[in-house]
Amino acid sequence: MKRSILAFVLTMMLIPIGINAQGFNVSFRNDNAEKVLTILEKETGYDIVCQKEVLNTVRNKVNGHFTANTLSQLLDDVVCGQMSLGYDIVDKTIIIRPASKKAGNTHLDKTIKGVILDEEGEPLPGATVTLKGTSTGVAADMDGKFSIHVSGKNPVLEVHYVGMHPYELPLTAANSAKPLKISLPIPEPSPFPRNDAITIGNCINDEEKIIGITPAVLTFSGMFVVRPP
Repeated sequence: MKRSILAFVLTMMLIPIGINAQGFNVSFRNDNAEKVLTILEKETGYDIVCQKEVLNTVRNKVNGHFTANTLSQLLDDVVCGQMSLGYDIVDKTIIIRPASKKAGNTHLDKTIKGVILDEEGEPLPGATVTLKGTSTGVAADMDGKFSIHVSGKNPVLEVHYVGMHPYELPLTAANSAKPLKISLPIPEPSPFPRNDAITIGNCINDEEKIIGITPAVLTFSGMFVVRPP
């Protein structure tokens, strides 16, 4: 009898924990703003409302995996951090809006830390992070981590890595409050197979000799281009 009572009490203590525990694991793969909101609506169970004009202001596509314990944390990471927008939660509806004027005109003077990953979550050592419009820049370490001092109004980070699309991230008070996680999308395969030769001009006669020019061979990502020097 005592064991039954004890088991009942433990069960009742654990039930609220299960109810209140809430976690989100959301992945994006180079998705545009409209697709991001569709995924968020499906994963959170909330209705999402946003004007088309607001969506059109989002310049970057969202890529990467985001884990959050609360809805606000998820929206801070994705809506504020990746899309540079704001939001309000009313009952079971998320209203997407432009970032507040205060956030949009924030003057930052701080050190920003973060990590650069590919879309599979692997670090990208050597990725360059620069402050747009300045000569300030750093390279990510072997773990893809970086640290850069940012100073100025409405700063934007530019991220580059060989073989991947460049990425721009406008910094705000919200997304710069904690380490950044920036995922770079893998570009579409090149239409030219590696090691193919692209010959510019008609410079071979019947005797397979060069007519009038000495060719120069340049290598671009495994492709050979023949052109006059």
